[in-house]
Amino acid sequence: MFVDSQNCDSWRQDFPWTFQYTSGLQSPAEISTWLETTRQEVERRLAECGAVLFRGFPVHTAHDFDDFVAAFRWVNFPYSESLLNAVRVNRTPRVFTANEAPSTVAIYLHHEMAHPPVYPAKLLFFCEQPAETGGATPICPSYLLWNQLERNYPQSMEGHDRWSIAQK
Repeated sequence: MFVDSQNCDSWRQDFPWTFQYTSGLQSPAEISTWLETTRQEVERRLAECGAVLFRGFPVHTAHDFDDFVAAFRWVNFPYSESLLNAVRVNRTPRVFTANEAPSTVAIYLHHEMAHPPVYPAKLLFFCEQPAETGGATPICPSYLLWNQLERNYPQSMEGHDRWSIAQK
């Protein structure tokens, strides 16, 4: 049902781990059953690689995505419990919009939900309406970026550890 042709020995090439949908599953019930039987593999890859990408699955709406996420049986973390005040719209109990800013506003690389005192154990992203241009959602293993910056630019990074940038 999926192609797992990657390993995570090199984060630059294999981050995130990708589960590629090939065929066969059509209904939400079939997808949920597949996810339930694949959950341990997904969790293992997530622990090894830090991120998992599901590509090409027939998940088209916020409700489809809610069902997709529910199949993992992870604890739900409603946005209202995050103590954040960004404007977001709940679409389902597990799905809320990421940002209500106009499409002309650039959103730079940042740590999603990393600064509130209460935060989720896992974050999942879903694109219901792709942008006509741009619209990429970059993800980055920050501790590896930090290590590379520190190795390649030690003078520039000196003293920044006081900002509590966690390393793995």
